[in-house]
Amino acid sequence: MIIHKLIARHLRAGADPHFYLLQANDAIRWMEKRGVVLSDKTEALDLGCEHGIFGAELSKRGCQLTFADQQNLDQLALSLGRPQLFTLPLSGPAKRAPGL
Repeated sequence: MIIHKLIARHLRAGADPHFYLLQANDAIRWMEKRGVVLSDKTEALDLGCEHGIFGAELSKRGCQLTFADQQNLDQLALSLGRPQLFTLPLSGPAKRAPGL
């Protein structure tokens, strides 16, 4: 773990893209060290992606990525004319939650 490097970076520069890159690479090294195979057959969801840095690093290793953030759902709701609650199925488009 590189928590000491993350804390130092955050104190110096805040949550800048390099901060997230450090986190992503550390997490990916941890996964690979534990035998997780990251390849073109690996599907990953970068949920709450904001910058998309974690997903981008997985993509460099060939993984198939889906990026999703609250902003994506907000844009979908606004395109429908009013905010709504959506459920995210494991595959396919977002669907309006039942009863709303």
